[in-house]
Amino acid sequence: MAISKIQKISIIGLENIKDKVLDYLQDTGLVEIVESSFKEKSLSLSFSDVEKRINSVISTLKFLHSLEPKKTLLLKEKNKLTLDEWQKIVDNYDYSKVIEEIENLKEKLEKFFQERTKLKEEYNLLFNYKNLDVSLDELFSLKDFSFFIGKIKKKEFLKFSKKINEIKTAIFYKLSEDKNYVFLLVIFLKNDFSIIEKILKDFHFEREDLAFKTGLISKRLIEIKQNLSRSEKETEFLNKQLKNYLKEVPKLEVIFDYLYNLKEKILVEKNLTATQHTFILEGWIRKNDSLNLKHSLEKKFPVAVYLSIPQAKEDIPVVLENKPILRPFEIVTQFYGLPPYRGIDPTGFLSLFFVLSFALCLTDAGYGLVLSLGCLFILKKFKLSANTKRFFQLFFLSGIFTVIVGALAGGWFGNLLDKLPPYLVKIKNNLMLFDPLKEPLKFLVLVLILGYIQITFGIFLKIISLIKERDFFGLFFNQIPTFLIQIVLFLLVLVSFKVLPKQIINLMILFFVLAVILIIFYHFSTQKNFALKIFWSLYGIYSIITGNFLADTLSFSRLFALGLTTGLLATAINEIIFIIMNILSSLKISFLIVGFFAIILFVLGHLLNLAINLLGAYVHTSRLQYLEYFSKFFETGGRPFRPFRKEFVFTELIKNKDSTT
Repeated sequence: MAISKIQKISIIGLENIKDKVLDYLQDTGLVEIVESSFKEKSLSLSFSDVEKRINSVISTLKFLHSLEPKKTLLLKEKNKLTLDEWQKIVDNYDYSKVIEEIENLKEKLEKFFQERTKLKEEYNLLFNYKNLDVSLDELFSLKDFSFFIGKIKKKEFLKFSKKINEIKTAIFYKLSEDKNYVFLLVIFLKNDFSIIEKILKDFHFEREDLAFKTGLISKRLIEIKQNLSRSEKETEFLNKQLKNYLKEVPKLEVIFDYLYNLKEKILVEKNLTATQHTFILEGWIRKNDSLNLKHSLEKKFPVAVYLSIPQAKEDIPVVLENKPILRPFEIVTQFYGLPPYRGIDPTGFLSLFFVLSFALCLTDAGYGLVLSLGCLFILKKFKLSANTKRFFQLFFLSGIFTVIVGALAGGWFGNLLDKLPPYLVKIKNNLMLFDPLKEPLKFLVLVLILGYIQITFGIFLKIISLIKERDFFGLFFNQIPTFLIQIVLFLLVLVSFKVLPKQIINLMILFFVLAVILIIFYHFSTQKNFALKIFWSLYGIYSIITGNFLADTLSFSRLFALGLTTGLLATAINEIIFIIMNILSSLKISFLIVGFFAIILFVLGHLLNLAINLLGAYVHTSRLQYLEYFSKFFETGGRPFRPFRKEFVFTELIKNKDSTT
């Protein structure tokens, strides 16, 4: 529940060892390198060349990946290599040659694709005129006659044929027809060209341009088929050749990782100060790592390393530092934003509230068990990125708490245990504290009490924050009075329900009036305009009562609604299944068939219910943290710590073939 202490590191060394120092820093991955305040000039490095090579490799990888079955990127295993194996590929693999060979094959493939496209277009054009038994050469060689070849809509054909037949020097041949068109050859005397052209235009005759075609159309169609067959065989052969390059994918992925890290190194080098003989490097490092790195650097290289405390105005990166059990909840914090370097890390303070709220949304031990086991399987089976792993760990812990809360609420896949042998019902009843479906008021009171505690705790955390910031005026005249009003209002509610004696009312009112006076004094002191003094005094008191105590607390009633919904839907699924089973049994259908059908319905129904309510539980629980809880004390503004290190997108370095690093 803390933010890691950060120190500033400065490294000064000779220019001729700069690359070795950078390589070592990239291997250790402990320092975020920033632009040096001593910078005089930057180095001219081949960044664009490396960028071009990266684009070339990634383009080739995308193409090769398209040739193999799709894989889920989230669960895709990385290539496991030892450092020696990885370095051997980097040093010896001629990836430029492989990419060139693949590009040549791709170009050939594209040419055949374009050829096939043209052939198919020509085939589709000529196919409807295949019954023309005169070569196009003969038609074009006619001296006294001319011709048109094309199509006309079916609904126009009868009128068109009558009109053409009226002209003694013209004749037409119907070559074929389809659903919408009739395909024709019209021959006429050249002297009647304008007359025939007008008739064709009136009937919307669509002329085909065959000026560059020769020979019999039927013969050309056979040639096209042969060319298409040849082209498809060539394409198939090229695709087989390209698929042979799939074995190069792991090596190309290693090259991508290498080039990516080389690019990062070049970017870092641009932030260094470089003179003719020396370089200066500045950055940020976690305090826990600083002394070890300083000693290692000074032992390995002739460099001077200086560590210093960061100044308040500097842009200091933030590293959340929590115990392993709390690290999954850092995902919740990071989705909202990081705290400033000297702020409060809310991760630990939200963890218990998050899993309790999540569990109350589901209130079913069976669903919690499925969720936890599913997440555990994914965590054990697949190699996940750090954030993805934490996400599944978050759901695993939430599932564990759902089992506990579900058992206390008597939810085991709805009311399933009530349909099973009595001893199971007895076990359920012994664990159950209350039934949300039978005692909804008790459930509602429970979630509202949880909401009140979380909101009040958030106000208390703001008090801690102001103490850290040494803002004692805001502490004593605004935040402590706010906390006091929150407590007083709750105690008055307890008095109204006769939980506490009426004798304390006068004391509570006294505390309330004192808190109000302090808040009014605070706003009168901090606001310059008299109207704003009045407004913020009244609004400040109003927002504490209606916002903190009422609205924010009542917002937790959504947990009540979601918890009831999950339980009701789960129970409804069970009841429907048992009704269907009774109907099928009455029809004397085999017990095995009925049982199999019931199991399928049970699994599908409850998985769907779990999926829907799991989404609702996550969204609404997160909303309560972000809007109702964080607004009481948490301020964002921090930026993440980004150390200069090797990033492996496709590769996982291992010590040996049996263990991972």
